[in-house]
Amino acid sequence: MPVGGGGAGRCVGQCAEDVTAYMLILPYADNGGDQGSPINASAQKTRVEAGRQLYGDNACSLCHKDDGSTTVLQGESTVYSLHNCPSCTRYDELVAAIGGTMPKGDDGEFGPASCSGDCAKKIADYIWVEYLDGTLTTKGGTLPKVAPVPGKNTLRIKSYESLKAHFSRVFGGENQTLEDSENAFKTIPDFWYIEHELGAVSLNIVANAAVEGCNSLVTQAASGNAEIRANCATWAESMWLRSATQDELNSCVNTATTITDQLNTALKRQQFACASMMMSIPALTF
Repeated sequence: MPVGGGGAGRCVGQCAEDVTAYMLILPYADNGGDQGSPINASAQKTRVEAGRQLYGDNACSLCHKDDGSTTVLQGESTVYSLHNCPSCTRYDELVAAIGGTMPKGDDGEFGPASCSGDCAKKIADYIWVEYLDGTLTTKGGTLPKVAPVPGKNTLRIKSYESLKAHFSRVFGGENQTLEDSENAFKTIPDFWYIEHELGAVSLNIVANAAVEGCNSLVTQAASGNAEIRANCATWAESMWLRSATQDELNSCVNTATTITDQLNTALKRQQFACASMMMSIPALTF
């Protein structure tokens, strides 16, 4: 990046880091204009509890669950997680979304809303504080404007296409398990700030794909722990795009040398150690 005018290499190093940091905090940068002053803790608690009551009275949990965590498709509509939804970056937009489309009717269609005006604001208060870690103000609410700490609560699950490309790069060709299983993976969300998800079936496919890949990659057992450790370090560089820590290398070596009924040969144990790294969080996220 950027394309045109010289192409790749124009924004590298600190420039790339600064642009990345800006993109990560972009959803938190605009709280909808003047939101007034923060209110005291007691007043905020009162508003939140009033919203919590209305959240229950209006059966919001039927779609969003009690913890607001659901992101599912219902017919042609999407029920978003309240921790990260298209209307959850500005207080006024959240109020408008609740007042204009919630709650869902018995016929399965959104609206006309039965919770608008003050009702919508109170539910927005509850969602804003409980699910978004926001602060209520005299005119609405604000979200924190702090940049995420790199490597902390910022990992995102790779999409099917990303995983397929990653496996192809690591193992040097198409992975048949992944190629034959596209329908088991969820579609990429419409918005970059909505988390992609892996279900139990797709996660199991990824595990099988990792075993397939490592069985073809590791065809001869290493002769001792030092060579196993070197292989673990090489796998980390390829699969994780970073160096493994000493604890991570210790874990890899331990997996490669632990005898079980299924891993009863040195080659099988080392193949599984390889697969365990490819199915781990650093390999499946970015």
